[in-house]
Amino acid sequence: SLKLKIAANTLVQILGKLITGGVTVLVTVMVSRHFGVEGYGEFIKIMTYVWAFSLFADFGFNAIVLKKLAETEDSPQENQKYFFNLLGLRLVSGLVLIFLALAILPFLPYQPPNQGYTPMVKMGIIFASLIILAQALLTTTNALFQKRLRYDRSVLAVGIGYLGILILSYLAIKINGPLLLVVGSYLLGNFLMVLVALFLFKFDLGKITFRFDLD
Repeated sequence: SLKLKIAANTLVQILGKLITGGVTVLVTVMVSRHFGVEGYGEFIKIMTYVWAFSLFADFGFNAIVLKKLAETEDSPQENQKYFFNLLGLRLVSGLVLIFLALAILPFLPYQPPNQGYTPMVKMGIIFASLIILAQALLTTTNALFQKRLRYDRSVLAVGIGYLGILILSYLAIKINGPLLLVVGSYLLGNFLMVLVALFLFKFDLGKITFRFDLD
């Protein structure tokens, strides 16, 4: 029943939040212990800057697409038309957001030796900026999972991605790697999420393409 589906999806989303929150706490503890206060601060600056731009990847597009599909006949052709165009739009908007993030970067304050956005922090932001694109594409797949009431697929993708982040971050610290290696763990983990989500996306829409229908 619809009530049962809604209840199940709510529980699954809570589970997803527990997974992402738990992994975030564990990685934060590992980073702060291994790299100290200064290293932890640099890590937070990198990730906060990148996540701030990732928030703009949504831009309300999912709500528009879901509203359009509710107004028209629900058919595979309509689903493909809207979702593949949404993928194309998110690809472009993700790249634009990356450009903006990097364009602003030279103007961020820095006072030698370690005040503000240090060269290492800026290098980490450049390295992690592709997370913006990954989140843009992941947000698109969530539109389909929301329409189908299949948040379990979204949580599965996110759970696998965050498990990858946890394992890779642990290994990076275990081999005494630089902070950028932990940042790289987040980058790889986010693209792992996208790959799993797109694979699950294919079950409903078949072969995935990026469309650019201006109309």
